[in-house]
Amino acid sequence: MKKYLLTSFFLTGCFLFFIALSSLLASGIGEGFGHTILSIIFFIVLPLTIFTFLTSGRRNRKLLVTSLWGILSWTVVIVLFTGARHSTTRAVLLHGGWPLKFIGLSQRNSGDKLLSKIMAKIPGEKPTPFIFKNGSIITKVLLKNGGKSGKYLLILDTGATISTISGKLASELGVIPTGKISSVKTAGGETSMPIGILESITVGSHTVSPFIVAICDHCSSQDSQGLIGLNFTRHFHISIDSTLGRINLDRIKKWVDRKDEIEPFIETTELTGDIQKDRLSIKGKITNHSNRKIVNLVFECTLLDENRNSIEKIRYTVSSINGGETRNIEINSSPDLKMHSMMWKLQRGFWN
Repeated sequence: MKKYLLTSFFLTGCFLFFIALSSLLASGIGEGFGHTILSIIFFIVLPLTIFTFLTSGRRNRKLLVTSLWGILSWTVVIVLFTGARHSTTRAVLLHGGWPLKFIGLSQRNSGDKLLSKIMAKIPGEKPTPFIFKNGSIITKVLLKNGGKSGKYLLILDTGATISTISGKLASELGVIPTGKISSVKTAGGETSMPIGILESITVGSHTVSPFIVAICDHCSSQDSQGLIGLNFTRHFHISIDSTLGRINLDRIKKWVDRKDEIEPFIETTELTGDIQKDRLSIKGKITNHSNRKIVNLVFECTLLDENRNSIEKIRYTVSSINGGETRNIEINSSPDLKMHSMMWKLQRGFWN
C-alpha cells in the first residue's frame, strides 16, 4: 500500500512538473506543434532517459526511476511556485490546459476552468481580481474600523498620494475627520480634503494597518466608493495582468517610511529660538492629532543665515507620542552666530 501511495505522490509531481514547464515554454514560443514536440522531449523523454541510464543494473529500477523523477519534479515545482509564483501561475492559467486541445475545444475550456480552481486552492498569496471599467481598474477591498467592516469597490489610482473614501462610507465605518486638511494629489489634479484613520485595509491577501484615508465625495462614483492611493501601493511591488484581470502584489521587505501620511496629524506650535552667551535654545510643542500612537519621529531643524542659506542641521527624535498627546520640545546647541532664522520639518515617522 505504501509503495502505491509513494508512486502516486511521485507521479503527481511529474505531472505538475510537465504542466508547469510546458506552460512556461508556451508563454515564450506559443502553443502549437513545435511546442508539443519540445515539451514531450525536454520534460518527459529527457528526464526519463537520464534516470533510466543512472539506475542501470539496479534492483527495483522502475520504482527508483519514478522516485528520482518525482523528487526532481517536486523540487522544480516548489521552486517555481515560490520563487516565480506570479509568472508560473499566469503561464499555467493561460496554457496549462493545452494537452486537452487535442480532445476538443469544449474539453480545453473545462480544463482551463479546472486549473483555475486548483490554482486558487494552492496555499500562499493570491492575485487580486479586478474589472476594467470606464478607463479605471476597480477591485474589491475589505475595510475595517473598530467593530465595523465591509467589502467595497475602490479604484486603483497610482497617481493619488493618499487613498480616499466617500463621506457616506466614512460615516458608515465611523471614520472621524481630524479637521486637519491635507493637500492630496490625484490623477485628476491636486485638491484639499479632510482626513481620517481606518483600522485596516485588505486587498486580496494583503493588509495595511492603520490606513489613512481622505474623505472625498467627488472621488467616488456609481462604480466605486473611493481610490486606493500611494499610501497603500508603496508597501508593494505591483504588476497588472490585464489578460487575466489580476493585480499581483509582492510586499516590499524593507521598512516603509509613512511620513507623508503621518505629517498631517503632527502639529508643531510655539516654536521659538533664543541665543544667549553663544548658546541656542529652541523650544516648542509637538501635538499628535490622530487617535493612534506614533513612534520614531525624526525632525530636522535647519538653521539659516540672513540669505536663507543652510548653515547647520540639527536632528530631534521623539521615540513615541500617543494619540492626542502634546510634547514639549527643547533643543540646546552652539550654532554659528550668523544664524538668522530656522526651518522645522518632519523627516520620518511610523505608526505603532
